[in-house]
Order: sequence, then structure tokens, then C-alpha cells
Amino acid sequence: MRPLFCLLSALALLGGCANYQEPGHINIVIGLAVDRGENGYSLTFEAVDLSGSPKDNEMDSFTVSAEGVTIPHALEDARRQTAYRLHYGNLETIVVHEDLAREEGLSPLLSWCVRDAEMRETAGLVISRAASAREVLSAGGADIRVSSYVLEHTVNPPDGRAGHTVRVPIYRAADMLNTPGKALVLPAVSVQPGEDGDDGAQGEGKSRGVIRLDGLAAFRGDRLTGYLEQERVPYYLCLLRGRGRHEFVLDAGGRGEALRVRDCRTRLTLGGSGADGLPSFHIAVSARAVRLSAGAPAEREAAERLTEELRRTLGIIRSELDADILALGYELYIRDREQWELLGDHWPGPLSGARIEVEGAFRTIEN
Repeated sequence: MRPLFCLLSALALLGGCANYQEPGHINIVIGLAVDRGENGYSLTFEAVDLSGSPKDNEMDSFTVSAEGVTIPHALEDARRQTAYRLHYGNLETIVVHEDLAREEGLSPLLSWCVRDAEMRETAGLVISRAASAREVLSAGGADIRVSSYVLEHTVNPPDGRAGHTVRVPIYRAADMLNTPGKALVLPAVSVQPGEDGDDGAQGEGKSRGVIRLDGLAAFRGDRLTGYLEQERVPYYLCLLRGRGRHEFVLDAGGRGEALRVRDCRTRLTLGGSGADGLPSFHIAVSARAVRLSAGAPAEREAAERLTEELRRTLGIIRSELDADILALGYELYIRDREQWELLGDHWPGPLSGARIEVEGAFRTIEN
């Protein structure tokens, strides 16, 4: 009888979770802003406010600010300010200010993200071009009060819209930093001031202003080197190898004649080396579009306009950004390892002298 009693007692202890906590006894963090502090790092956590009634239609949030010489020190400072433990399992977005990304780099932050057992490696990374990253978590959207949800929906729209930016989760950022020939590229946002007396959907405690996409941040290693402005982002996405849904308007005639590009298929071909030892690439973009006006141009004229915009975007990337955000070096690394061994230590320097041809075409243009 005694062995049976011991067995039943052991089975009872196996049920449930050892670290289970009631939702009301933790602070569910959904957003994190990382700035440079006076003596290290300044962190701002956005957590879900669970004090409201379940019948409320609107979810609200609150923020906790902390500072420390290192990120772990700042986390300790935050723990001392809250009665309940900060829980990162539902983290949506991490916003990093551009000054920190440019001068300190992202390696310390990514190291903490990867090592923390609670951290979601699917949380997205965003660069703030506002006065601070904290300002982004103090803003909001025109129809959503919780800033972190505004950020997530702006970068990754729930209705399937695409072609305006890229969403980069933590695990993908780590891959970009550690894979030969790849460069880290992150979405950038800014805060557009709201009209006087208009707080939108942000509510009490939120500053005026609406979060807006503001280009892509390009990195050399883990440090920010520059930006590709927002008007160039759709064409950059079309230059990336593969197939994707990229919706944007192409002004094809300059007289109000426009096409809406729906998707692009991009083929990248690696050519041989020239006399200077530099590689050559050919990028062929095939798009599908619909006419937005009766006078929209024919397929040939539209293809010429698309090619012009693609080449202009490529020229900006090569001349103004010290980063291979097209991952052409990675293509060289996987297809011609011998040539990569010669050029890899100096990459992306050789990219500025490489021969790159770009051609745009339309598969179909629908009415």
C-alpha cells in the first residue's frame, strides 16, 4: 500500500509548470526602447496594463524606465522599480536609437537577447530616427493606443500589405551579422508630430505624434552606417533575389499616369571576373502591375521607367551606403568560394567597382 501511495504522490507533483505565475503577478512586456544613458544604457519597457476591466474595448499600457552601465545592470534597476517581475515572453518589438546603433553597435543587445531564456527570438528590431527610442514608445498610431502594437503593425501589416519595409526578427539579425557576405538592414521609424490638440488614439500619458516608416538602416558589422530613404525602399525590395509581394505605385509617365506594382520576381546571375579581378552581377526583375489610369503607359515604356528607378536605387546603395544590403557578397560566397577567399576580407569595398547590370520588365499589366 505504501509504494502505491508514494507513486500517486509523485504523479501529483509532476502536474503543472514549475515556474507558472498568475498573469496578474507579472508585468507582460510587449515593447522595449534602448537609448544611450548618461553612464551606459537607458531602457524603457512598455507593458500591458492589466488593471482595466476585461469589458473594456481598448487595451492600454504603461512604461518603466531604467538605466545601467550595462544592459543587465539596467534590468536590475527596472526590477527594483516594479512590484512584479518583468516577463519578456510576449515581447513584440525592440526599438534602438540611431546614436547607440552608430556608436556602440548592436552586439551587446543581441547577445543579451539570444542568451535570455525568456526572450522571444521572433521579436522584431527597429531603428529610431526620432530624438530617442523612448519617444517612439511614447507615440502611437491613428487608431491604436499601444505603441508596440503600432510598431509591429506598421512593419508587418496584419492585412497583408507589403513592399514598404522589411521585418527583421532577432534570430535573422544574428544570422545577418554572422554570415559571410551579408549585411544587417533594419526598418527605421520616426515620429510625426500630431496636430495641436489632437492626440489621436493615444490617450492620456502618451505624447502627440504618430509613428511613421522612415527608410531602412544599413549596417557595416553591427554599427549603423547610413539610411536608404523610404521612397527607395520598394525598389530595393525588388532588387533582392527571389519572389515577393511588393505593392507600390510607379509613376510611369510624369503626367499622372501610374501603375500599381503587385509583385516582383528577381533573378540574380553571377558572371565571371574582369581583368581587375572583380565579379560581375546581373539582376533581372520581372513585375506584375495594374493600371491606375486610362492613360497609363504601355509595357515597354513602363519597363524603361522601372529599370530607371531600379538603377537609381542601386546607385544610391553603392555610392552612399558602406554596406552590402543586397547580399551580393553572400551570392559570391556560396557560388564562387575561391574568388570570395580573395575578396572577402575587403568586402564590401570591392562592391563599388564590381559590374552590376539591372534590367526591369513586366510580365503582365492588367486593367
